[in-house]
This record gives sequence, C-alpha cells and structure tokens, in this order.
Amino acid sequence: FSAVLATHLLERGRRAWLGGMVLLVVLGFCIASPFTEFRVRKASGAEHKAFARAVPGWRTVRRITGPRDLVLSNPAGFLGIGGVSNADETTNLFLSLYAERDSPIGDFVFAKCYSEFYDGAQLERRFKRVKGIFAGNPCAADVDYLADDLKVKAILVTPEDALWDSCDVLSDRYDLCSRTDGYKVFVLRK
Repeated sequence: FSAVLATHLLERGRRAWLGGMVLLVVLGFCIASPFTEFRVRKASGAEHKAFARAVPGWRTVRRITGPRDLVLSNPAGFLGIGGVSNADETTNLFLSLYAERDSPIGDFVFAKCYSEFYDGAQLERRFKRVKGIFAGNPCAADVDYLADDLKVKAILVTPEDALWDSCDVLSDRYDLCSRTDGYKVFVLRK
C-alpha cells in the first residue's frame, strides 16, 4: 500500500512541478508584454453596448445572402473589442464571430495571414480604401468598387461608422434592407 501511495504522491508532485513551470512561462510573457508589440486594448462600456446592438444585424445579413455571398462591415470597426495589435491592424471579431459569411476584407491581420500569395501592396490598398469608405463620404466610384470589383452582396453599417450618416450614396447600387438604432443592412440591388 505504501508503494502505491508513494507512486501517487510522486506523480502529483511531477504534475504540480510541470504546472508551476507553465505558470512561470505565462507570467514571464505577461510581465514582458509591455516590451513587445502585443497590446490588449480595453473597450469602453459604450463600445460594448454599440457592439451588442449591432450583432443582430448579422442575422439579417445571413437571411438575405447565401453561404457563398461576400459581405462587408467596417474592417477597422470596434477597435477596442478583440484588438490585440496597433490601431490599424486589429482582429475584427464583429465580422469573424457573427457574419458566417466570407468578406473581401475582414481585417488586415487575418488578411495578411491567409493571403500568402496575394500581393501585399494590393491588400493594403484594399484595406485602406474600404476603411476610408466606412470613414464616411464615399463617392459613386467607391460604391461601384464595392459592388463590381469586390462583389459585396450585403453591407452592415453601425452607428460607430462615420458612413452611418452618409449612406445616401450607397442607394445608387444598394437597397436599405433593415434598420435599427444599432445597425443598417444594405443589399445589392438586382
């Protein structure tokens, strides 16, 4: 009996030692993180509320699009939620977690990771142009770019996007399909 107990205690000791070492490594990274590029942003309560009000818009987008249709939201939207890099290169959790559709540019981080054979300069131009459209005051050529070049079937705009107040130009090619105080969904006119 004492040999079994000794073996059991020895095994628990090894697990505890291994767990302690893993904890030390994690703590080491946490302590060193101010000296690296990895930064976690803290979102404001208002941003969390806006995010929560906008999420149901993806249900509308999924209802009006097929699984192979491309959809779009601000690739630099909700920077404080899920952002673990610099201001322009954040992960877009809003699209990634809720769209359930592909996008021509979801965010710059994943686009760089999963576009190994795509021209980096062209990718950066696409990101900046789409980000600029959501920054407000798009022109007719921008709307044509979304419809014809990027083949975007549906666009989700939130009050956090400057585009919210200048969506009129989208009506040249897109119909307003749904609107609440948390989102507007536009669908490409047939």
